[in-house]
Amino acid sequence: MRSALLLIAIAACGGSKPPPPAPPPARPAPAAQPAQPAPAPVAEAPPEKPAPPPEKPAPPPVAETKPLPPRKSLYERLRDTDGKVPGLPGFAIKRKVDKTYCGGIKIITTRSKSVAKDDEPLAAVYKLEFPKGLSFDPDPKNDTKRKASLKKVDELITQLTLVGGDARKFYEQKFTSDNALATKAVAAARLAQVYQRLASTLARAEIPLDVRTGDFVHDKIEAFCDSLLDKAEPIAALAEQAATACAEKAKSVDEGWWNEVCVAP
Repeated sequence: MRSALLLIAIAACGGSKPPPPAPPPARPAPAAQPAQPAPAPVAEAPPEKPAPPPEKPAPPPVAETKPLPPRKSLYERLRDTDGKVPGLPGFAIKRKVDKTYCGGIKIITTRSKSVAKDDEPLAAVYKLEFPKGLSFDPDPKNDTKRKASLKKVDELITQLTLVGGDARKFYEQKFTSDNALATKAVAAARLAQVYQRLASTLARAEIPLDVRTGDFVHDKIEAFCDSLLDKAEPIAALAEQAATACAEKAKSVDEGWWNEVCVAP
């Protein structure tokens, strides 16, 4: 009976739960380790400086060059000096200071009537003269004289071209057709003389009266003479080329009158 009442009492109270299991025994804490010293900071290496660029080799020393001498004016290069014309008997020129002529020099030519056949082309060149007494006055009252003067100049240019061209052809033919060095030297000298005389004829022109008087005289004279120098310059250049060729040929032959002409500029 007592056992039944005990079971009812346990049921009425809902029964009792078993006690929780005991926790596991605590593990002993690990012994404290001594503190390790902090590592010393590593010093950063300074940044590397960029390598300097390779030195450029020093340029080679520049040789000092002497300035070229100024080119002589055409008047100084004409070779129309006083004296006998080399190799042309009876012909001579004389220079006279005269401000009424371009370049301040008047050329007076002495000619012979007796000329050797091979010298006739050169003698014909020496007979040419620049016309004198010209007038280029623009005043309508002098129009007739101005036109006549222009015609004379045109006729001279034509004669210089024809006579000079005939002489050039003659002496060039002599130069090429004969293998004798003496003949070549003479022909080259004649060519130089032809060109020298043609250039001198133009460059030593008389200055017209109306050009060297009145207003703006200096400008008018300069314009007149410069226009003739422009025509004479290429002819003088041919004379210098011929003289240079002649000087080379003259080295292989005996001396003669051509040595006065065959002088390279």
